[in-house]
Amino acid sequence: MSAKPTTHILIIGGGVAGNALALFLHKANSHPLSVRNFTFSIYEAYPPSEKEYLGGGLGLAPNGVACLAALGLLEPLVKHAGLSKASSFWTDSGTLLGRYNQEDGVDYGMYCLMRSTLYDILREESNRLGIAINYEKRAIKVVEKDDQVFVEFEDGTSTHGDYLIACDGIHPLR
Repeated sequence: MSAKPTTHILIIGGGVAGNALALFLHKANSHPLSVRNFTFSIYEAYPPSEKEYLGGGLGLAPNGVACLAALGLLEPLVKHAGLSKASSFWTDSGTLLGRYNQEDGVDYGMYCLMRSTLYDILREESNRLGIAINYEKRAIKVVEKDDQVFVEFEDGTSTHGDYLIACDGIHPLR
């Protein structure tokens, strides 16, 4: 049996999305049906003390809760978040888009929590698995060449990989 080919993913952004992606890639490596081995590096523009507590509250819909459950993180979510038993979704003009009710028989409820709490849950699991973040690495230039993507950082360093996934939230690459 030949070795699985390796794909290196550059993750730009070490917040909620970057940590979740890294956890899923880590999980994919051990899945028996995986035909590829994933390596990855996470690059975050901010120092660790600034990144952890940015943002406000959020509602994590049942599909987001299912993602955390797939990572084995349902228990810490339930422990640190409040269950929303019902929600309504409206357009700007006041038209009802839909309603969600915990009683409707969905697999997971909607949970409300601080973004920083969700970050903490993901980061604690990443730390437990030995997933590192390269802090103070603000990406300033991205170039695709052949089958590789190259990234230059503000501090003068650079890196390359097979793919780049931007998980940099509301502050995209400039």
